[in-house]
Amino acid sequence: LQNVQVAVYEWSSELLTGSATRNDLGSAAIRCTFGRYKIRVYDLESGIILNETVIDLIRDQFFFVIYCRIYNVGLSIVVKDYFGNPISNALVKIERENMDIPPQKTGSNGKTSFENIIGGEVRISVSVNGKLCEIRTIYLDEAKVVVFKLDKYVMVAGYPLEITQFIACISLGMLVAFFALALIYRRFRARKVSEGKEKTL
Repeated sequence: LQNVQVAVYEWSSELLTGSATRNDLGSAAIRCTFGRYKIRVYDLESGIILNETVIDLIRDQFFFVIYCRIYNVGLSIVVKDYFGNPISNALVKIERENMDIPPQKTGSNGKTSFENIIGGEVRISVSVNGKLCEIRTIYLDEAKVVVFKLDKYVMVAGYPLEITQFIACISLGMLVAFFALALIYRRFRARKVSEGKEKTL
């Protein structure tokens, strides 16, 4: 890993006994006496703890491998409407303590991806047309795809409409269609009546 620091603390007193930044091979050498220690790996830029492990140092030249599963994790967000269709241009924000992650908008497939972020507990919020729709908190320790199904919205001609607006549009369309059919029927009937009068004359 790059830009990380390894710190060793006494297990009982939490006193720092040594620290080092990793070299090109990803290793750090720290001299300690025998005993129990807490090893913490920090991201140098944000100060976020990437891993905390307790070890018992019982022999000299002890080599220990630490895996930082929350470092450089990928997160994809998919936003769908009531019918499961993708919602484009939804604003997705990822919030993580001590990190500034720029928000992104979903594409035409309703998806956006955040790469190389530090995981742990993250908060995801989705907004459509400037309105906050849903907030979810997850623990991120591996690449994940999170799907948000917003039952409040329906995509119409590439534009997200709230269900109430969608129902109002459908109702208005049905009303216009009803009046158009009534007008056509009235004209058709008037023509039939006039044709019937001409025949009798």
